[in-house]
Amino acid sequence: MALSREEIVARYGTALFNYAQDMNALDTVKEELCELRKAVCTNPQILSVFSDPILNSDEKKKSLSAIEQGFSTEVQTFLNLLLDYNHFLELVDIIDFFNKLYNDSKKIMVGTAITAVKLDEDQLSALG
Repeated sequence: MALSREEIVARYGTALFNYAQDMNALDTVKEELCELRKAVCTNPQILSVFSDPILNSDEKKKSLSAIEQGFSTEVQTFLNLLLDYNHFLELVDIIDFFNKLYNDSKKIMVGTAITAVKLDEDQLSALG
């Protein structure tokens, strides 16, 4: 029986979180995933390349090695795992799930502040 998208996201996000925690690299992985998420959201065709059935796995691995340069071993290993198991299309959702686990573990709450007047720098820094 095939896993649903939500199950894949939860499993991979949890596995990455636990792996990063075990490797004492949680903060580094979080920062790198945020950078990666921004890049992928800016250029969504990146996900299509790694999910394209026309490209063979060697071509995909070469492309991935160019992208993952500068990332930690943990993130590189994870990206290769996604490529090997053909779950690259779920990358953004997996990152979001990882971020939720990270925020929960650090007791970080995320919200939106709606104000009637523009906040000054001191007020903004007090929120963030």
